[in-house]
Amino acid sequence: MKEALRWYKLAAQSGDIEGMHNVGMFCLKGTEWDESSEEAAKYFHACAALNYPPSCYQLGKLYETGDGVPKDEAEAVRLYKIAADADHDPVYVSLGGCYMEGIGVEKDVALMKHYLEKGCIVGDTQCYLRLGRYY
Repeated sequence: MKEALRWYKLAAQSGDIEGMHNVGMFCLKGTEWDESSEEAAKYFHACAALNYPPSCYQLGKLYETGDGVPKDEAEAVRLYKIAADADHDPVYVSLGGCYMEGIGVEKDVALMKHYLEKGCIVGDTQCYLRLGRYY
């Protein structure tokens, strides 16, 4: 893992967006690296500024929970929407859940169903479970 991180850091230093995102993931997960949500957020911010869907999703999760950044549920939803508009599949359960629970947005059953059903189409079992809880 250290060798992978070394190469990702080199890619990130050259401005490669996927390299930056992957370094952020290493920071977030703490794999052979000091775990730091704050450090991960810095990498995700750089990528999210370029509308990179995986980083928008990861940064949104940090804003939703206040992990490594000040908690800001509305910002989480804004970032989730960028990822969803780019069809980044993992975001559907989070965004659908926000509309289900009124996290960062007003509760909206139609939008909740829209995003959770999109997640079901791509096989996200968490979307099935959330819809089951709704019904």
